[in-house]
Amino acid sequence: MARRGSRRLQYCFSWTNLDNIASNVRFFQPLEAVEPYKDDSYVFPLSEPAVLAALKQLNPRNAAGPDCVPNWLLCEYAEVLV
Repeated sequence: MARRGSRRLQYCFSWTNLDNIASNVRFFQPLEAVEPYKDDSYVFPLSEPAVLAALKQLNPRNAAGPDCVPNWLLCEYAEVLV
């Protein structure tokens, strides 16, 4: 089962996939400048221990999201990421 995850991870970071991403760059448009929020009432403060606890609670057997980062990787390296 770990092999399947490692193959998926290898594909996400392979040159073939990166070439596919690079070929789609011509469709991207520059972002418009946006003024930052002046009201801090919508800012949700996150502490490092809260983020660490959330990463540790992820199910390592769940599939990776659209970013191709599998949950087992997030769980295993939570301390490094935080």
